[in-house]
Amino acid sequence: MSEKMENTPSPEDHNARQFDPNEHLDHLLAPEVETPWFVSLFESLRELIKPTPLPPLQVTSKPVAVKDIWAL
Repeated sequence: MSEKMENTPSPEDHNARQFDPNEHLDHLLAPEVETPWFVSLFESLRELIKPTPLPPLQVTSKPVAVKDIWAL
């Protein structure tokens, strides 16, 4: 672990590239992956007005007889 600490640039090291504490935030989501808000709004409205059709639901479960709990 001490080897990793030696290779990490510190803010005081002037020979290292400029230290940016928020650099990791730039890597969270690539800019080409983000969709603009107006595109997302348009797609949501379109989905609300005309939803995509889903295939028919195929139920495979069978009802099970259960003892009546309200019987005296």
